[in-house]
Amino acid sequence: YTAITQATLVVHIQHTMKKWHYNSAAALLPLLAPSAASDDNDDQCRLYLAESTIPGAGLGIFTGVNLPSHTPVAEPDIVIPLADYEWHTAMAQDFHLLWGEYSWQTNEVSMETDMVSGSALVIGTGCMPNCNFALINAHEGKPEYGHAGLTRNDYGVTGFTGFHNQRMVTDRSIPAGGEIFVNYGEAWFTTRGEQMATVPFAANFDLVDEFLVKFKNISLKYQTSENPDFTKDLWSIVEAEAKVIPTRSGSALPLTFEDMQSAQTVGAAESRLPYSMRTIEWLNENGRCMDNIRPGNSTIRDAGRG
Repeated sequence: YTAITQATLVVHIQHTMKKWHYNSAAALLPLLAPSAASDDNDDQCRLYLAESTIPGAGLGIFTGVNLPSHTPVAEPDIVIPLADYEWHTAMAQDFHLLWGEYSWQTNEVSMETDMVSGSALVIGTGCMPNCNFALINAHEGKPEYGHAGLTRNDYGVTGFTGFHNQRMVTDRSIPAGGEIFVNYGEAWFTTRGEQMATVPFAANFDLVDEFLVKFKNISLKYQTSENPDFTKDLWSIVEAEAKVIPTRSGSALPLTFEDMQSAQTVGAAESRLPYSMRTIEWLNENGRCMDNIRPGNSTIRDAGRG
């Protein structure tokens, strides 16, 4: 009961902060942690909570240090399995499960053999990263299972989840100041109506890369010394047309003419990398360090983990 109550509070706060405009959500940041640089610790903060680089996405998490590939991002989380929605709601079809906004499919956290159906609620940093299909750089790992040394004869053994020590792990190197992005899956966006109708998927960036090859060929063919601005003019037309009827592929176009030139070498998705960064100075001033709380077995034997 204690774990579920705490989980509900954490998810409710995080859900509310993502729905609010950042200026409102930021008012809660001082309540979440001490300032980014603790008075008694001069070491660089490893993980920050701050305004996302995705416009309108609320808060996100950022690394304060260079993270190599296949490296844990933060302290481990507990996982609460969510099963039998319909049974618990008496088959009601109009209920809204808040936890569903932040839970993962079982195969996304390697728990498909632990539950026949349902999803997994990762409490902690697992609720916090945003999704940017251009720059997915981490994933949720498989949790361990155990009951903090309790046995079936201990009355507290069924009072908390046994799934624990779940880690978010990097898929690629992430430079200091980079935002952490995980893959929500396309269905998370397609089931949320018009508000998410123009969020570009990975396939949309691939389509843009194909388009840029054709664009370059046309540019090389028609830009001459007599018409030196042809490429810029043509790109302006592309940008204008993309705004007439917003689409996912239109949203995957490089954001500037200079980005378009870069994308012809690194790809449309990778051209977004500079926009996913915050300076450490900015994070220290505007974010909150998340290094101050660590999980472990509770000092209260039957309470599980704290």
